[in-house]
Amino acid sequence: MGAPEDRGRGIGNLAARAALAGLAGLLAALAAGSASAGVVFARRFDASNGLSVSYCSNVLQDAHGFLWIGTPGGVFRYDGQAFRLVIPLNATPIGGTASESMILRDADGRLWRAAGDAASPLEGPDGRPADGVRFATFTGDGALWAMFDRRLERLAPGGVWQPVDLEPGPEIGLLFADRGETVLAVTDDALLRITPGGRTTTLARAADPVAVRSLADGSIVFGCADGSVHLWAAGKDKALFHEPHRLIDVVRRGETFWAAYDSGIVAERDGAPPEWVTPAIGAEGGGPLLVDREGSLWVATPFGLVQMPEPDTRMAEETGGGRSFAVTQDALWHALWGGLHRTPRGPASASWQRVPSGSIYPPCVDAEGRVWQAGDDLFRVWDARGGMHAVRAPGLRGNWRCSASDDGSIWIPTNLGVFRLEAGDDAPRLVVRSIPGEDRGTPRGYRAFESPGGDLFVARGDRVCRAAVRQVEGDGRPEWTCQEVPGAGSWEGFAAMPSGDTWAAVGGRGFFRHRGGRWEPIPGSARLASQWTSSITRNADGTAWLTGCGYAVRAAERPGEPDGWEIVEQPGAWQGVWKTRVADAIEDSDGGVWLSVDIGVLEVPAGVRRAAVPPPAVALAEASIDGRPLPVAEALRLPHHRNRLELRFAAASYRDPSLLRYRSRLRPDEPWSPPTANPLFRFVDVAPGEYRVEVEATLDGVRWSPQPALFSFSVGRPWYLEPWVFLAALAAAAGAAYAVHRTRIAVLVRLERQRARIAMDLHDELGSGLGTIGILAGVAARPGVDAERRWALVERIGHVSRQLGDSLTDMVRTLRPGAANTASLAAHLRERGEAMFPGPEPRLEVDLPDPVPVVPLSLAVRRNVALLGLEVLHNAATHAGARKVTLSLVPGRRFWTLSVSDDGRGLGEAGPPAPGHGSGLDGMRWRAEAIGARLEIAADPSRGTRVRLEFEPDSVERDIPERGKRQRTAGRSRGSAG
Repeated sequence: MGAPEDRGRGIGNLAARAALAGLAGLLAALAAGSASAGVVFARRFDASNGLSVSYCSNVLQDAHGFLWIGTPGGVFRYDGQAFRLVIPLNATPIGGTASESMILRDADGRLWRAAGDAASPLEGPDGRPADGVRFATFTGDGALWAMFDRRLERLAPGGVWQPVDLEPGPEIGLLFADRGETVLAVTDDALLRITPGGRTTTLARAADPVAVRSLADGSIVFGCADGSVHLWAAGKDKALFHEPHRLIDVVRRGETFWAAYDSGIVAERDGAPPEWVTPAIGAEGGGPLLVDREGSLWVATPFGLVQMPEPDTRMAEETGGGRSFAVTQDALWHALWGGLHRTPRGPASASWQRVPSGSIYPPCVDAEGRVWQAGDDLFRVWDARGGMHAVRAPGLRGNWRCSASDDGSIWIPTNLGVFRLEAGDDAPRLVVRSIPGEDRGTPRGYRAFESPGGDLFVARGDRVCRAAVRQVEGDGRPEWTCQEVPGAGSWEGFAAMPSGDTWAAVGGRGFFRHRGGRWEPIPGSARLASQWTSSITRNADGTAWLTGCGYAVRAAERPGEPDGWEIVEQPGAWQGVWKTRVADAIEDSDGGVWLSVDIGVLEVPAGVRRAAVPPPAVALAEASIDGRPLPVAEALRLPHHRNRLELRFAAASYRDPSLLRYRSRLRPDEPWSPPTANPLFRFVDVAPGEYRVEVEATLDGVRWSPQPALFSFSVGRPWYLEPWVFLAALAAAAGAAYAVHRTRIAVLVRLERQRARIAMDLHDELGSGLGTIGILAGVAARPGVDAERRWALVERIGHVSRQLGDSLTDMVRTLRPGAANTASLAAHLRERGEAMFPGPEPRLEVDLPDPVPVVPLSLAVRRNVALLGLEVLHNAATHAGARKVTLSLVPGRRFWTLSVSDDGRGLGEAGPPAPGHGSGLDGMRWRAEAIGARLEIAADPSRGTRVRLEFEPDSVERDIPERGKRQRTAGRSRGSAG
């Protein structure tokens, strides 16, 4: 069994059989009234599928097309997918304003302005919340009219409250919307029109009007408390109909007037007698009515909100599952599980009558318009006048769909075989008793069809055979060509198509076509709701109605297309058709179509079939970022690291939500996305930039929303792409470049200074010594110098030369890369010290760690510590007059300590430095300062001298004042002169 398919959230599926349980009792009850009864497809929304309570007091549609429903549990907004509670008060929607908000009136008479999903009190004429409102309505110009006790006020769009000075007269009972700037009002005995200035015009005299609707053509339909319904037009009051029930509301849909009574709903169609119309979900009673923009009829009832998508499509007043149709010149015949019925062809409201002695088998119509049925060992036939006679046929249990020949005869397939009824004959004759290879054990009867080409197809079970009609009618020995279609079971109908192919409804296998002498599946059949077929009926325009479980479609043959056909019509919820099993379909001469369904017969009027499906409007319903709801009216700016945006759009289409498809794009120059049934769009990790989401909706895949729904948002750049980051990076790069430049300059300067110091050291250490050698050599070369003096001078020159060699060796060794560690420094000081103290007195004592830890030294530390230590040892060896000199090197956690002490006479009696050994105390202080070392010199004539140097192994050479350089140079010069 099929069921209406509703894909929106909050819509409950309606199982067709469950929804119509007890339908017979309902119809019987309504039949007791003064009008015929019709049942229409409907949906119900109540506490089981979205509302907090089932009782509904009113329903309105806003500017976006969304529905507003008043209930005792609050006012809800419905967008076709979900119900959202706007305000939890017992309130009634009044109407919408120019600003697209909705005005509500609660049970205490307070007015509320609702926008989106929130509501706030509306300011009244006195500047306080508008309280004490008896009734209120909107007029066509967007003005709100409200009756405060006995004072009428008007709030113009965007303006302020203005009092309406009413002319003296009866007390106003209710207000109703009018098309222009006027408002309609009722008293106990009249229908009035009031202008903003207070002028009152009596339009009609009627007893206690309770429901009024202003129509687009300027006329007014109104109903009274006695159940009468009137139409006021061109200054005249016309009574339409009257039902003795309490009237609640009136409305016009197309050319049909609808009235809601406490006992149900009545329709008056084109002057025909009023008809009680019952939703297929059962008797709900009446309530406030709404015809939405698509034409759905809504009823707010005590049992829920009822929607009738197409109330003009209705089920006739008969019960029992449908099977098949037949058409004669004056009547439509319908075989149901409950027997044979007929209805005269003509007015849409004609009722079906049961045909006495009729059976459940398909009715067959012969060339004279007679209707034939088989069963109970008889052929029964009804003539055009309604008379019936029978023809005996022993063993006859029933017949299936008949097939007509060009000569006016018909083929009647039965359980006994295939009968042929010649035009004008009164009794069929059995022509085909069996087909080759048939399964005689199958309980299924025969099926038959004569093609336009003169072939007769006969099928039983999975087997179908073909032979020429002339052979079948001739000697009874036709040449059959047979084919097995596994799983066919039964062949439910045949149709000759314009191409010459024959189509067939094949049981549970779908639809087949006969071409090239073989039966093959039609590819498009696989796309139908199911493969369970019921019938196929050829139409005058060459199309064919195909029916089965869950569908009734009209297909046009397209042999060159992949599907083999084109679906040109598919009645569904939009047309008010149940999605249940459709047993048969047949078109009437007026353009309507009749559908035989499991629960009776549906009439789809021609106007319903021809009605265009308009493109739906679409609007943004919800927005959230990372699951957090956001106001839909605000543009968003999303951070780069958190931009999971979800947007749910809703199309204001309620007749058949299963048809809705959406498409979107992020920029106007981008292509549209593929259509999707899901209105929820997710945007994750969107690149930085400005975006404007556009969404459109369609119901037919061709016509899209006239205006797309728009939503703008932007995604910020990541912090590392912000302008300030680029500026900072540029500044940092410039600073880094400048720092690199300054570092390079500093390195170059340091290298240059190091070269200068090495050159200066070479000059100081070698220059003075070479000068001394030059002076001594000059003295020795004088003619007046005796041999002994000359020899002494030569020895002096040799001594100075050896000292210069030692100094040069020391300088070179301090510059070697492999010598830059503490172990090498200690070894060098020990070696040079032992060379300076070769004899027993003064003797050198060396106190070094064993082994000496190997710690890397900077080149500056290695050179300056070594030269400073050698100078101290040289001074102790040559000037201190000491007996013992002690050299020690002590490691520490951060600093190392070099110490040289002697027991000589102290600094006060120390002589000048020897050539090649620096400038004394100033030179030692300068070297210590150059590497950031701490130098301590302690001298006492009675205790000798102690020099202590603390240094960091990895210290770099520092800049020292020029003054120190000059002192150092000056001191060395003085030493050299000495």
